[in-house]
Amino acid sequence: MTNDTNNIPLVIDGELYPALVQCFFIISIGYIAGQLNLLTSAHSAGLSRYISTFALPAVIFKNLVDIQFQSVSWRFLSSVLISKTILFFLTMILTFIAERPRNFSSMGQYSIMATQSNDFALMLPIIEAVYKQTHPEFIRYIYLIAPISLVILNPIGFFLIEIQKRIDEQRKCRGKTWNAFQLISAVFRNISRNPIVICTLLGVIFNQIFKQHLPHIIDYTLTPITQSFTGTALFYLGLTMTGRLNRLHARLVITVFLLSVFKSILFPLIL
Repeated sequence: MTNDTNNIPLVIDGELYPALVQCFFIISIGYIAGQLNLLTSAHSAGLSRYISTFALPAVIFKNLVDIQFQSVSWRFLSSVLISKTILFFLTMILTFIAERPRNFSSMGQYSIMATQSNDFALMLPIIEAVYKQTHPEFIRYIYLIAPISLVILNPIGFFLIEIQKRIDEQRKCRGKTWNAFQLISAVFRNISRNPIVICTLLGVIFNQIFKQHLPHIIDYTLTPITQSFTGTALFYLGLTMTGRLNRLHARLVITVFLLSVFKSILFPLIL
């Protein structure tokens, strides 16, 4: 225990700081590229499509196939699920009470924002830097915690957003009607087509088929795509910040700040 404690400053100096510098350097490069107009909006859309359709699904699939589920602490994972669910619905209720005029889309968006985090692009390099040598098992929980939001909670937020969309359409076209079945089917259709959701389910299925070990040929094929994710995602994060900082208004800044504080304080207490 003493040796582990003594090694903490060495880990921070030798691994954490370089990882932080690396992350924010790539974000800065993306921001500069956007400011200099080196990439067009079409390029930005292409990067986003590559990340969400190919790179991130490949990362999730590859790592879920290799996870040894028998060694996972399901008690910890259940506590994260319960904590995120409580935070999600608490944010939804508070938004329902505070927002005027009442907006279901805001309820869904704020609830997603309160429980979503940049687990793969930002958190994963930092977790790897700090715990790769001492607690390598921590890394696999990233691939199990992230789908909690992506597959379980986010669809509820999308459902609320779709409700508001239907309400707005009904206000524009008085005679237009919609029913619950159409709403549920639209949300389910969008979710079922999401490559991240598909690869999450495939990762769990092929984990059993391949006996928790990805065949060499598939691993060799997917590795270059998975390795491209972190750098591309961080670069895209910086790129999308271009021009947005100037458009921030007081209400939006306060909302984001309150959501961040609410999440940072409440989530550890619930967990």
